[in-house]
Amino acid sequence: MPSKTREVRERQVSSFETSISNRLALLKEKGADSAQIKKDPKIKHLRARLARTKKSLVAISKLEQQKEALALRKKEKAENPPEKQKKGKSASAKEGKAAKAQKDSKKSKKKQ
Repeated sequence: MPSKTREVRERQVSSFETSISNRLALLKEKGADSAQIKKDPKIKHLRARLARTKKSLVAISKLEQQKEALALRKKEKAENPPEKQKKGKSASAKEGKAAKAQKDSKKSKKKQ
């Protein structure tokens, strides 16, 4: 199961970066040129894992921002509860029925 904590992902990033630098040093020591280094499968694999981990960090930070915003909205809502309406029909519903009745009466007059 993948880790969803920022601290673990940051440790993974640093681990991949050190692995990449160690591998690059080893390849340079062996005398590999830049074309061979780019084609090295272990370097490609490590860079891909590093990119995925960085994307996960971005996603984690977005989720943290959303959680903070939600907590703030909940706090504001708790401090200022919405006013409760009386039971029964609201004024806008009564106005809607009145407008509908006027339209119906106009239609019936046109038919005559």
